[in-house]
Amino acid sequence: GLGPTAALDVVGEIEWAKARRIEPDRYPAMAAAARRRCNVDSAIVADTFVRYEQEKQRKRLVDFDDLLRLCVRNLENDRDFAAAQLWRFRHLFVDEFQDVNPLQHALLSGWLGDRTDLCVVGDANQAIYGWNGADPAFITDFRKHYPTAEVVELVDNYRSSEQILDAAYAVLDEGVYLGELPEGSAIKLRANRSEGPVPSLRGFTDERAEARGIARAVRDRRRPGQAWGDFAVLTRTNAQTTPIEEAFKEAGIPIRVRGGSGLLDEPEIKAWIRQLRTWRGDFATVIADLDTAARKVSRDTTKRSPEAGLDAGTANPQPDVDDEGWPELAAQDAETPNDVATGNPSLAALAGLARDFVAVDPNPTAAGFVAWLSTTVRGDQLAEGADAVEVSTFHGAKGLEWPVVVVAGCEEGYCPIGFAQSTAQLAEERRLFYVAATRAERELICTWADERTFGTSKPRKRDPSPYLDDFRRAAGSGVRSAIDPRGTARAGVRSARAASKATPRPKGGARGGVSGRAQLDAVGQELLVALKAWRTETCRAAGVPAYIVCNDRTLEAVARDRPRTKKSL
Repeated sequence: GLGPTAALDVVGEIEWAKARRIEPDRYPAMAAAARRRCNVDSAIVADTFVRYEQEKQRKRLVDFDDLLRLCVRNLENDRDFAAAQLWRFRHLFVDEFQDVNPLQHALLSGWLGDRTDLCVVGDANQAIYGWNGADPAFITDFRKHYPTAEVVELVDNYRSSEQILDAAYAVLDEGVYLGELPEGSAIKLRANRSEGPVPSLRGFTDERAEARGIARAVRDRRRPGQAWGDFAVLTRTNAQTTPIEEAFKEAGIPIRVRGGSGLLDEPEIKAWIRQLRTWRGDFATVIADLDTAARKVSRDTTKRSPEAGLDAGTANPQPDVDDEGWPELAAQDAETPNDVATGNPSLAALAGLARDFVAVDPNPTAAGFVAWLSTTVRGDQLAEGADAVEVSTFHGAKGLEWPVVVVAGCEEGYCPIGFAQSTAQLAEERRLFYVAATRAERELICTWADERTFGTSKPRKRDPSPYLDDFRRAAGSGVRSAIDPRGTARAGVRSARAASKATPRPKGGARGGVSGRAQLDAVGQELLVALKAWRTETCRAAGVPAYIVCNDRTLEAVARDRPRTKKSL
């Protein structure tokens, strides 16, 4: 049978299919078209979907999605029922309209009928739940669905400073340029808050240095008497919070992980901890098995389960599912050596904690490790309402705000997430980063690590997120770049792209995947090789990293379009 995490994967896929009004027999094809990532084979999901529906019918039960589906069915087929519903619901108001899915929209249309008494509120720039079946086209194409509607644009922003809004909108503007976002979607809001500092960008040697640097930045900014709750740290995935929790504990700063205790509450981590409670073997075996599981992403969900235990020496629980229903894979663009699927960061984080435990306990045991986890990770969690720095994922932070926000892990593979490949997925990643950045009222700090360890002894090189280039473009030389508090200078981080604001860019260059290399013909491939060789020599002469001269995306665009004049370049 399926393990607990694989079962959650299947439940999520069934919910997505029902939200999109997809029948079980169409699920494999539609999931493939949407580039769904599930650690269970689509045929198994479809078969489970069929048997789930049959079992409900046998027991005369319905789930929540059925309540909507059956109401839609009756509105379409039962005239008396429809008349009663339309009489009862005469005035319709929908909030967060950008999050509506096809099933919900069908119900709304059924209740509305041929009337026009409908009011909706939404923001296309905050449509971040496509993974869950939501369709942002309902708000971006609102006038097509409701041609007689009056649209009132609310352009006043009372949360963020102008400097933060400028940087956040630059990410969306670049998405429009790449064809990921529709024209006009990045409507610019007008800041009403007094001016604040421009966003600062900070690079660190590795994830632990990054976590300590974040803790130091928070501590240094807190004025006497100021609440810790004025600060928040946001990450793309749950697994990224573990070194941050450890660093804040070391610094004596109270934190609260929004949505629970983070790592230890994840289903597969719970499954491992259950096995660790009864493990009596060598603790080195625990670390070895965790490393193996963290590296390997298996799709053979029918032959094993997280409950299999450590004694087999090959326990490989299913990859974690983060807040937004995606497997937490630190995968990146497969173009460079560090752009490889690196397994499961949740298990990698647990393996890292196991090594920390070995460092403090000369006679480590599995049972002792479980007890240590409870006091180090879970023991520092504070009750709701207690004054503490908030730690949350991007999705978990939606709708919230803090005076100072640190967006951590701003690296390719997290921002955008590595498995986002389709145009729709890449567009949603930009909107998600925009949502995270605009949680800040007065000050925004973006951090990244040059290297990150995913449960193995060999750190992997990381590249800063391309979104940070967009930040620099928005503010030119005004975006502050920092020096690693450990003393490692970030040479050349200040942007050389300030002048690009004044240079008009061509519109419409649609980008269909993480890398544009596959779109190049033979001449373009040769030209790209030559351009990269030029970049290597240029950055070596200037003493700056390659991405400061030109990132891969820019070189690919030049190789594809082959501009003949300086103006077209």
